[in-house]
Amino acid sequence: MRMFSRSFSSGSITILLCAALLTACGGGSGNADTTPVAATYSLGGTVSGIQSGNQVTLSNNGDTITVAGNGNFTFDKGLVAGTAFNVVVNSPSQPCIALFSSGAMTAANVSSVQVQCGPQEQKTFHPAGSINVPRSSAALYALSDGSAVLVGGYLPNGASGVPPFEHYNPVSQTWTTYQTAPQSQIYGSAQLKNGTILITTGAATQIFDPVAGTLSAPNPFASSSGFYILVPLLDGRVLASDSYNIELLDPNTGKWVAGPPIPGIQPANNGVSFVLLESGKVLASGGLSGLSIPGAIPNSEIFDPVSLTWTVTGSMLIPTEDHSTILMPGGKVLAIGGYPVALGGDWINDGELFDPTIGQWSVAGAVSTERGGSIPALMPTGKVLLMGGEPYTQPATALSSTEIYDPQTNSWSAWGNMLNAREYQSAVLLSSGQLLVAGGYTVIPTYPYTAGVASAELGW
Repeated sequence: MRMFSRSFSSGSITILLCAALLTACGGGSGNADTTPVAATYSLGGTVSGIQSGNQVTLSNNGDTITVAGNGNFTFDKGLVAGTAFNVVVNSPSQPCIALFSSGAMTAANVSSVQVQCGPQEQKTFHPAGSINVPRSSAALYALSDGSAVLVGGYLPNGASGVPPFEHYNPVSQTWTTYQTAPQSQIYGSAQLKNGTILITTGAATQIFDPVAGTLSAPNPFASSSGFYILVPLLDGRVLASDSYNIELLDPNTGKWVAGPPIPGIQPANNGVSFVLLESGKVLASGGLSGLSIPGAIPNSEIFDPVSLTWTVTGSMLIPTEDHSTILMPGGKVLAIGGYPVALGGDWINDGELFDPTIGQWSVAGAVSTERGGSIPALMPTGKVLLMGGEPYTQPATALSSTEIYDPQTNSWSAWGNMLNAREYQSAVLLSSGQLLVAGGYTVIPTYPYTAGVASAELGW
């Protein structure tokens, strides 16, 4: 090269080299590869609950990465649209599960895989301070720094007033009330991808930022009021429903847009349970008939947020309303509890599993104790812990006992007791993988008046 550089211009060098190496320069022969390079997209998500000194291995079709701390992860290899993915977790030191871990790539990056790790099962609970304002039917949300925020709920004994937001510090195990307070009753809430909390007052939504401690101005729904169900979708939108009508929040415009109502049920319907599937679609199941003498229905429908259409799928084995549905590792949905008629009737002890690949429900064992108002939680082992509740007797007393569902045996068994009896409490897995339980109430002989529970506890 030094010989050429002294005798010729750079342009001459290029001509001579190309004459000798036509293939390398890609010209002259007419055989240049003009095939367009397919665009590739990244696959990733979040990991939480990894204990100090541990690491987990994540694999997708031969692409393997090792993660040694909580936070975001991305696989090294990009994938073209239409490529199937299936993320597998290997963690020899502690239990871990993965949700939204399989599917097919679209023409967009995927960052929705959720890997939750945690400590080994101990079957014990420990004190975790006390909330400042006892309440029932509130929601707990885990924050990335290991803390949690308590949102909404109802005051005991039918008292009027709106419970404040509260923050849990896992280091000091103390609860602090935020200075910013909601001005209207919160009927539902959901955590968005950025960690903020979307709340609904029925006619509008607001966003609470638990880090900054701020609450946005109300954002009204488009067509009606009474929306108490919020389901964040994988693409950043949010579905809201009153168990019949639905609306979708467009994150680009910040506006709510009306969508198609659930088919095959009456507008007065209530008690439908919604759950996001691994496919990004939403399963709606059960509810009340909406007739003059309402009874539970077994209907199930799947909403496709891309085509904005509902598809009727297999019916539940037992008609139920006000039940819980949980997405399980592998993509099936566990349903537990609920009631056969409105405002009463025995709590349904039988569990059911929905398989979206075939659109059918099957038996998932039965709990041994009636547990109205019990709260389920998916644990890092892939099991589901069902806590507290009350038997349908008068006078009724809340339970401290728990039962656990094992998907490997498809059965329920007794587990450890909570420190306090409670029902309609709040529960969440912290980023550490520990289970935080707070609030709820105990039923006293003058039912329906209730005594609130202020205590909180950590378990697993």
